[in-house]
Amino acid sequence: MNNVEKLFQASSDGKLKDNELRDMQKDALNFNFFSYRDANREQLEAFGKKMYYRVMDEVEVANPIPLFFDTVQGDLDTELEFQDVTGGRVYNWAYGTTRKASRLTMEAWTVKQSPRQVHFRLPVQAIQTGRVLLRDVTAEAARVILTHKVKLALDTFNAAYPAATSSFVTNAAGADLTQTALDSAIRRVRGLTGVRAIVGSYRALFPIEQFEGYETGSSTPTGFPDSVKEEIHKKGYIGQYRGIPIIRLKDFRDLRYNYSPIAGTDVYLVPDQDKKKFNVFAEYGSTAPEPPETHQNDQTISLYWYWEDGAALPAIDTKLQYAHRVYNCAQS
Repeated sequence: MNNVEKLFQASSDGKLKDNELRDMQKDALNFNFFSYRDANREQLEAFGKKMYYRVMDEVEVANPIPLFFDTVQGDLDTELEFQDVTGGRVYNWAYGTTRKASRLTMEAWTVKQSPRQVHFRLPVQAIQTGRVLLRDVTAEAARVILTHKVKLALDTFNAAYPAATSSFVTNAAGADLTQTALDSAIRRVRGLTGVRAIVGSYRALFPIEQFEGYETGSSTPTGFPDSVKEEIHKKGYIGQYRGIPIIRLKDFRDLRYNYSPIAGTDVYLVPDQDKKKFNVFAEYGSTAPEPPETHQNDQTISLYWYWEDGAALPAIDTKLQYAHRVYNCAQS
């Protein structure tokens, strides 16, 4: 394991203090970034690859998109088409008569990928001296890429589940998520398929611990096992409701531009994986490695991440009913 690999391993472990990481970073990046000699270029490219793959790993670990979409790998500058065949029907018939035939219909929808990029330009001296820790650079790259992907996925999902479609959308009317609303949504989805998870922001899901049966605020016994109350006491929340895993998403808020891709007012019921093949998130070369580029005139280095992605759902009510959205919950 070379010095660059040791540095990234130490950053991942999180056991060293910042001053110790700075010392390791100085040793690992102690080469000439602007030299065209093979040894220096090899070190630069090895450093760049390690940066890119670390970002990809961090994106994958925290990525909630597979909860909502099937992720597929596309090709460069392509539009993927997906189909679903329906229309089969059983008829009565009598011997000697003409048999009726079913009319099959193919419903198709497409996913268009668009090119994306993130580019950081940093002073070489700042990273060679450890003034800017590589740990922080990779964390910021992963955060901004993941924020984009989550925003794209949820904007697409919400557009397919607009407020007017009451059969698979419930309006919380600006109030806290209620047990009645959540139970009604669970009943609708479970009538068609299993529910894989209840997904939402911490804020929107916060009232679940106050639902009847979990905690009423009185001294009356609830009838639930002490293990559930102990879970709330230790973690502050429960991991399941009616046997369904609860997944609480952080808001991925951008502290500089002050926006968040995850609304604090939405709760989603997502179906079992085998029933949501019509939700597609396509990507090509996800955060693929690109060689670093050095600029001797101003002593900087450019780090790039290029990829293409896109998301789509078919506008077919019978398929959209396999999921459910509770929107406009309170954010208090």
